[in-house]
Amino acid sequence: MPRRKEGSILPMEMSLLHAVIDLCAQSSDAYGYSIARSISAERPAQALISHGTLYKALGRLTERGLLESRWEDAEQAEAEGRPRRRLYSITAAGIETVKSASRSDASTASSKSATAVPVFPSIPVLP
Repeated sequence: MPRRKEGSILPMEMSLLHAVIDLCAQSSDAYGYSIARSISAERPAQALISHGTLYKALGRLTERGLLESRWEDAEQAEAEGRPRRRLYSITAAGIETVKSASRSDASTASSKSATAVPVFPSIPVLP
């Protein structure tokens, strides 16, 4: 399997970053299942990301400094009768990565649209 370029972001990782931004903007907790559910809601055709894939990608994004994580308060989880959740938030570097990817996508789209229309030489109209 070929290795990806250093510093590149996979589309799935970009989806995770967007989901964390959306959840934080809604003042919702961004934890594994809520992030997967958010991605699924955005793209109904896409099934929930598998557990292993999701948490490995979140770990990679955290290691790269694009996300921060912390454990929620143990008492809150205990009061709700469930295990503690690892909560994620996006860092300044993560926001910059999303912005630069958006700028890159916009410039790629504009260059493609500029070259997508073929230019034909003018053809004289016969009487």
